[in-house]
Amino acid sequence: MANALRLGYYALSPMTQAKSFRDNPVLGSAVLNRLGLHLFRVAAAAAFTRMRRAVLRPMISAADAQALQRDGFVTKRDFLPQGQFQELRAQVETLDASVHTMLEGETVTERIYVDETTLGLLPALRALLEVDLPRLRGYPTLWGSCNIEVSRQCQRHTFHTRLNSASR
Repeated sequence: MANALRLGYYALSPMTQAKSFRDNPVLGSAVLNRLGLHLFRVAAAAAFTRMRRAVLRPMISAADAQALQRDGFVTKRDFLPQGQFQELRAQVETLDASVHTMLEGETVTERIYVDETTLGLLPALRALLEVDLPRLRGYPTLWGSCNIEVSRQCQRHTFHTRLNSASR
């Protein structure tokens, strides 16, 4: 009986988010994949994503949907009133927290992950999330094509020209 249930689970797994070719004999089947199982799964996932995005697209403006499709991101200039932005910035800049830094090309990204403890030290951010998060909810939901939690982090991106740029 257990083998029959396991076989049923494996047989249905191509239509799920299961990914392990090693742990699943159906997904890992060389014969089925040569016959197109993997290509079918990729095409089906893309179709489901397009359908979900079509349903969710009204959650954001048409201009933002176009930018998301074209660029993969949306820039929200002047999202906060200047005073609220300055208050948030001052709190983040004086925060004693672990900063994760990444250099990618000539762009430096500094990131602070905001857990509940850190959020308690940033009342301006807490207020922003309580008031403005519903306005933003559609963006990760639409682009991720699933209903996901918004990641709470503070980021700063800076552009640095390398000292030896003349030698390139």
